Amino acid sequence: MLSKSHRHISNADRLNLASRLRAFKSRSISRLFPLLSSLKYSKPKSQWTREFRVDQAEKDFVVLIFLSYKGWKRVTRSGELEDMELHAVRNDPQMLLDYLNYRHDDTSKDWYFLKDFDFEYKDWTGVTKALPSTMPSKNAILKIVREATRKGGSGFIHIGAHCMYDCHGTSHLTVQAGGAVYTEIPIGQSDGKAAYFVSSDGQRVYGKDLHPCLSDGPEGRHGTLTLLLDMCNAGAFLRDVVNLSCLNTTTPDATTEIEQTRSRKQLVLISSSQAGQVAGTLQNPAGYKGVFGAGTSLIMGYLSAHPSASPTELVGYLNTVCSKRPEVHLRQSPSIASRYPIEGALRLLPGPTAAL
Repeated sequence: MLSKSHRHISNADRLNLASRLRAFKSRSISRLFPLLSSLKYSKPKSQWTREFRVDQAEKDFVVLIFLSYKGWKRVTRSGELEDMELHAVRNDPQMLLDYLNYRHDDTSKDWYFLKDFDFEYKDWTGVTKALPSTMPSKNAILKIVREATRKGGSGFIHIGAHCMYDCHGTSHLTVQAGGAVYTEIPIGQSDGKAAYFVSSDGQRVYGKDLHPCLSDGPEGRHGTLTLLLDMCNAGAFLRDVVNLSCLNTTTPDATTEIEQTRSRKQLVLISSSQAGQVAGTLQNPAGYKGVFGAGTSLIMGYLSAHPSASPTELVGYLNTVCSKRPEVHLRQSPSIASRYPIEGALRLLPGPTAAL
């Protein structure tokens, strides 16, 4: 049995015991979490972020520019009036859209049509509708090309028009009943010749006008842009504006093999003729009736039959056919030029590529 002295705890003892317990707890916590005292809290900074989704690919685009100049007359240097109308251009949309598998309700690509005539097209699903149309004035052409290329995808641009290779100057269009009269005014002191095509408002569209709209700078498209110029003097249009070092002007007697790669900002230029040459026409090409641009019909026909054809094979075929034209002075020499080498088959619309 405990004595009273052992059972009784004084207030002083209680205070001393409580103090010792607090000290024990403090030492225990510091042993268990020795780093807590060194941690400092800092408020995280807000930062803008972007969510990337692999299923949101950039759209490809197609820009088709056709100028037929119906009812137009051109004042020659001798003062005579010369007919400017291009009949083949009014048929070329049929062959191009067939090759590109155009569908009226297609939303997988962005389609742009600039033409100075109405055109109804029956797509591969059997639907027949009039194509949407924007008049191909100089401002409209540059605006739409700039809009299309800055969206980031790969693209195909076709131009069928009157392309001149002449001294710098200005142009004037006088609209008359049923047509117009087109007049060119040269500059007194010319700084050489340049290629340009004529828009629906009678203005000159030079290569130096179009090139800034192709989004070749740091921003804009990430894939391949292919231009098909089916017009006279086509090879001179961008010649002095952009460096396309991979040049293929294959003839039946000389073949130059080039590789192709779908690099970022790849630019491919298919020219149906060279400076000083006319762009001819073909009557009733295989599967079609009427007159078509020779460059357009030969290229579409060959690529449809040979989908794996290389640029060298295509240019070799084009020059072989064009060299057989009976009128020697009207023969044309198609060519393909590109910024980077081309690898494998040539496709007018190869699809988007990853940004580097």
